[in-house]
Parts: sequence; C-alpha cells; structure tokens
Amino acid sequence: MFCDLVGSTARSTQLDPEDLREVIGTYHKCVADVIGSYEGFVAQYLGDGALIFFGYPRAHEDDAARALRAALDIVHAVPCLNSHGQKLEVRVGIATGPVVVGEIIGAGKTPEKGAIGETPNLAARLQAIAAPNAVVVSASTQRLVPQQFHYRDLGRHSLKGFSQAVQALQVLGVSDPKNRFDATRTASAPLTGRRAELAQLRGVLEACKEQGRGRAVYIRGEAGIGKTRLLEEFCRLAREQDFACHTGFVLTWLAALAATVANCPAVLVMTSRLELDPLDQAWRAQTGACQLSVIELAPLHADEATALAAPYLRVNATAVTRCVERAAGNPLFLEQLLRNAMEGAEAAVPGSIQGLVQARLDRLDASDRVGLQAAAVLGQRFNKAALAYLLGETDFDPQRLLARRLIRIFGDEFLFDHALIQEAIYDGLLRSRRRELHRRAASWFDERDKVLKAEHLDRAGAEAAPAAYLEAARVQAGEYRYDAARRLVERGLELASDQAERFSLSYLLGDVLYHLGDMPAALEAFDRALAVAPGDAE
Repeated sequence: MFCDLVGSTARSTQLDPEDLREVIGTYHKCVADVIGSYEGFVAQYLGDGALIFFGYPRAHEDDAARALRAALDIVHAVPCLNSHGQKLEVRVGIATGPVVVGEIIGAGKTPEKGAIGETPNLAARLQAIAAPNAVVVSASTQRLVPQQFHYRDLGRHSLKGFSQAVQALQVLGVSDPKNRFDATRTASAPLTGRRAELAQLRGVLEACKEQGRGRAVYIRGEAGIGKTRLLEEFCRLAREQDFACHTGFVLTWLAALAATVANCPAVLVMTSRLELDPLDQAWRAQTGACQLSVIELAPLHADEATALAAPYLRVNATAVTRCVERAAGNPLFLEQLLRNAMEGAEAAVPGSIQGLVQARLDRLDASDRVGLQAAAVLGQRFNKAALAYLLGETDFDPQRLLARRLIRIFGDEFLFDHALIQEAIYDGLLRSRRRELHRRAASWFDERDKVLKAEHLDRAGAEAAPAAYLEAARVQAGEYRYDAARRLVERGLELASDQAERFSLSYLLGDVLYHLGDMPAALEAFDRALAVAPGDAE
C-alpha cells in the first residue's frame, strides 16, 4: 500500500516549517494507528507518503481484506484531522505481488524496510491516479476479495514504468459478506457432494425437535475443504425447520454452551481445521452429558469436483481437468485455481492460496519454517535423511509439522498434505535460497538417483546440469528406459552451450531414437551430432 497527502507542495509554501512538520506528524500518526489496528506494517515514511506492507513481517490469510479495510479507514480518518486549520486529503494505491523485503538504509541506528519488485511501484502509480480521499487497487488485489468490497472499474491506464496498460479499480466500500466463503467466491453455487454429512445434520435437527434435547456437532477438515459451506447449508436446513440460527467465534464459552444444549431444543455446530485440534480432552470434560457428533470432512471425489467445475468446462475443458487434478478434492483450492485459469493469470499458485499457506507457515517457529521450506525443494515427497542433509541438522524432528497437518507419513517417507502447499512454499522462497538448496539436494542424490541429481542441478541454474542430464540419460538407456532417456537428453540439449556436451547429447539422442524405432529422427540427431563434433575422432 502507498498513501500520500494531497497538495503537500502548496502546503509547504503556506505553512511555517515547524507547523508543516506537525501537520505531517499528525497525518503519520493517524496512518500508523489505522495500519496497526489491522496488523499491517509501516515500512517507510517518504515525506508525506507512507509505504505499507500487509503479509510482512507476518502473513494473514485475509491480508488483502485487511489492506482494503485499512485504506478505507484512512481516507475517512485523515479528512477529519485538525492540524493548524489544514483540510487534509489523501490518496491510496494498493497492489499485490511477490517482493523481496530488506533493509535499505543499511545497518545504522534507523534502518528501514524496503520492498524490491514491481508491486510497490505499481501501488505508487495507482495512488497517483486516485482521486482525493479515494482508494485504487490493482486487478491482482481485487481478485483476492471480489465479493467483500464494492468496486468501480476505472479501465486500463498507461502507467510510467509499465510496458502494458494496467487495469485499475476504485474501492467504493465494504459489501460485508456473511462469511469468508462468500468473500472469496464469485457467485452462489449449489453444494456439491456431502450427501452423507447433510443427512447426518438433518437427522440431528429432527431428533432435536422430536426429543426437545440437543447435541453438539463438530465439523473438522483442512483449510478450504468446505466447512463453512456445509455450515451455510446446515443453517438453511435449520431455518426450514423453524430453528433460529446465530453465529459466533469465541471458544471459551462453547464448552458451557455445549453442556446447556444437552437439556434444551438447540444444536451447537462448531467447525475447526485439523491442525492442533482446540477441542481437547480438558475442553470436552467441561461439556457434561452433551453428546458430541464429529464429522470429518474428506476431500471431494473426482466426480464431485468435476461437477463443481462444470460451469467452466465449455470455456476450457483441458484447463478444468488440470485444475481438478491439482486441487485434489479441496473445493476452495479448486475454485481459486479455476478462477486463476479463466482469467489468464500467470501465477502457478493463486494469490489466495499463497496467502493461506504463507499464514500457516508464519505461525511456525523458525526451525520448523526453515525445515518445511527445505522439504518443499525436495518435492511433494521426501525422506528425513535427505531433509536433514539439506538442513545440515541430523536431529531435525518433523513431528510438529505432522501435528499441524502440513505433512503426513507415507510409508518410510513424508508427503506434503496437499501438493499446492508444497508449491506455494516453494514459490515463496527467495531464488538465491532456492538455488542453494537445490545444489545441496543434487549433492545428496549424486550416488543415489542420477535423474534427481540432474533435475536439482537444473533448478539450481548450475553449469553442470547438461552433463548431469547426459549421465542420467545414459543410466536410463542402459536400463532400456528409452522414453525417459529421450526426455532427459532433450532437456540437456536445451541447456547445453558447450560444443563437446552438445555433441555427446546429440549422439546419445540419436542412439535412443534408433532404439525407439524412429529412424528418420535418429538420422537427424546423428547429423546434428556430426555438425558439432569437436574433432575428427568424434
């Protein structure tokens, strides 16, 4: 976020410097108070402007919503300030994207945090086109909270420093959806799947009406699995049976409430994520004779997920199939992936999912966070020995990651709980750190798996990658895995610039194609090898 006072240059000619300092100081305090209330971070004061981060130093799942609400509060609060009779106005611009954050003044007494990347520049440019006391955001920000706020499309603008016109939207106000599910989805959709769970909930309501006694229901599931959507459907059923529905978010009084519903015609429904279950034995002991029904929400089946994605099939069936596979039955992940694909967004992991995962990552202690990042470099599946090698720690214990449901046991190895968790964590690593970990991984696999060694050197941007692909392809060809060998040698050729390496790779490609029975392609490969042969012997 970038916010700036309007008319500062003119004000500097009208006020004494000390008075001007007090005016700007009053404005800065107002901004800091508002930003602090939403747990944002004021990184820099640039004269009468301020650069603000949401998502650093700690991420929240709803950082986009926090930023927009804070911005609206700022444009309402600043004009109410009274300092030296000045009528203050402010403009705010907000953009979303990856940045590198670090100190920009060095290691002095007052270092400040700066963000390097396109995003802060875009926020500043959007601020410049905003009307006084208005908030303008990028399309990437609006996509994260499409239903939570009202917008006015300002069209595409040519902004200094950007080669293509940028879409801008003015934030008009808060639309205040009923819940987080409404905040992220674009339109109401029928509930897909969950027939058994709905039948169980319907039975609870009917029993409560017949017996005059209620019970507590506990719905558990991973983030995005559909707890809120199921609860929404439950409330609809309850209202049809003349129940009144109320919602709340306070755990402390829920035990007493659970004990109460056992003796009156009421049903208490609670939802929670799987990691670090808050309803432990101590909590349950406080609920007295109340019956507690637990509903574990599993991922949707493939046919249910396809049904959920049906409205998009006519647009791009191939993209929908890919999104269904990547979402692995998680409704929220599927919806965000579909929206990302239909809008042509370039990010492999949608910003909403990236924010959700980053928030979970930031809740870990430092050692677990570093461990999970290293594991993401190893891939969706990894073993403890390889992870310990990357970390340089033989005693790293993954139990806390297991307890938080970020990973799970898979035979003798570990598996990320969801592929998108691994992808989001991997994408969030600094490129320098990512390459360093890939180099270490290549060293680990040197004598264990030549293919993985080559792939890690490739991702590390190492000069040795083409030679590693050549070595790996020879191993695969020696085991009669010619299709795999072909893929490896072709990737090696894409990377190789050394003449001798290109000769060896081209020659091996010809041999592999020969064994695959593709004689014309084999001859072409041998011709290319001959063309780059470094000497007569070759």
